[in-house]
Amino acid sequence: MQLGWVDFVLHKVFPVVVVLDWLIDPPQHRLAYRDAVIWLAYPLAWTGVTVVRGAADGWYPYPFLNPANGGYGQVALTAVAVTAGSS
Repeated sequence: MQLGWVDFVLHKVFPVVVVLDWLIDPPQHRLAYRDAVIWLAYPLAWTGVTVVRGAADGWYPYPFLNPANGGYGQVALTAVAVTAGSS
């Protein structure tokens, strides 16, 4: 069962709130690359587990994670692009 409001809040509202938070109350200290690596550890692990799980049961939460839509190379390329855009 898909809940439309969850998708809306997660993908539309939350990014706007995060940007507004950074504009209204910017960080007091410059962030190091080490911080980005720590932040990205969970999303990268989640992506790996999701792709492995999807290969086992055929369900992917996002179409760009499904290798049927361009192969594992395309999945990896998209994951790298999302990671680069997140850091």
